[in-house]
Amino acid sequence: MDSYLLRLRDVSKEIAGQYVLNDLMLEIKPGRAVAIVGANGSGKSTLLKILSGLGKFDKGQRIVESSEGRLSIGYVPERFPKLNFNAVDYLRSMGKMQGIPGDKLSARIEELVTRFGLDPADRRTMKRYSKGMLQKVNLIQGMLAAPELLLLDEPFSGLDHNAQEELVAALNAIKRQGQAIVMTTHEPSFVERVADRTLRLRDGRLSVADDRSAQEPLKRLEFELHDPSALQSNAVSRFQRQGSSCVAWVERKHSDSVIRAILEAGGSIAYVGDERTGNVS
Repeated sequence: MDSYLLRLRDVSKEIAGQYVLNDLMLEIKPGRAVAIVGANGSGKSTLLKILSGLGKFDKGQRIVESSEGRLSIGYVPERFPKLNFNAVDYLRSMGKMQGIPGDKLSARIEELVTRFGLDPADRRTMKRYSKGMLQKVNLIQGMLAAPELLLLDEPFSGLDHNAQEELVAALNAIKRQGQAIVMTTHEPSFVERVADRTLRLRDGRLSVADDRSAQEPLKRLEFELHDPSALQSNAVSRFQRQGSSCVAWVERKHSDSVIRAILEAGGSIAYVGDERTGNVS
């Protein structure tokens, strides 16, 4: 039987006399990423707030099915205010509110601040931050406690290329650890690299735009290889490279031969695991 973290059953939300969500059904599984796409004003942000528990709805049920009876949620809203704190002090306050022990919190802040290219010694207040810097702080606060469910409203907005790549890598690592992700985005390239399932919100209802979780799983290979020409094979469904670091998605029946080719070409294997579809990074 499939396990779920959270379910919405027949949820409706009315705003200014119009239903932006209408008898909506949604189930969130651990270790899966769901992308919600749709036009501006279609109710995507409203849906995320309801999933977070911060937003009210007019009818229906929001059911937490976490094994612990409660669900830890990280919420990254689309807009983040320019507060009169520096980033580290703000993140430390948020971590304390979430009950993260002091030593662990300091290490986690340093890890995430460094990952997203911020300076932990920067004492400027966030009132002086650019949109991109604010978005990085916004993302970090949502990821501090490694929540079971991470909700992201347009997470790639305002980020430079390096930060976008770091976020893609971080989200896929989160999935491998069994955490769930629900995100809204207008960036189809990032949807393809992160989401297992894409749902379209229109006229208050969700429909399946793309469901990769139903497809046959591929093997994901992460490896170091200076000359990837050895991987010119029909078995490789998709390939990414940044310097000598490579990721390939390979048909399961051919995974052993591809791994052998990598090793014979002088490469080293860092990770081998199952992924659903070659478009999931």
